[in-house]
Amino acid sequence: MQLLNFNSDRGSAPLEVIGYGILLMLPIMWFSIDIISQQNDQFAAAAIAEHGLRAWVQADHAQSKNFEIAIKQIAEDFHEPLTQVHWQMDCAGLEPCVPSGQVLRLKVDVKQATATAVMRWSK
Repeated sequence: MQLLNFNSDRGSAPLEVIGYGILLMLPIMWFSIDIISQQNDQFAAAAIAEHGLRAWVQADHAQSKNFEIAIKQIAEDFHEPLTQVHWQMDCAGLEPCVPSGQVLRLKVDVKQATATAVMRWSK
């Protein structure tokens, strides 16, 4: 029976690199992918809030489809499913929601990310 000699340099370097590489790199990759995904969701929420509010204000009337089209296009650009995108328009409690002279607030939720765009608009 051979005794273990810990001072020896014998061993399989490729096997050790692959073994330790997998053990150390997989958690780092999972963490990095999760952070990048969350950052993409936050960027998407901010872009949808800003451009969606701008499209709503530039529309001719409150029932215009430009607002929803803008939100759908931006969500597609960020590869976000529309089922994960939720928005809420707040017109300072005034109805009907006509942008002239009001403070408009658009809150957008994309998965766990939230962004709000606010604009005071008057003609």
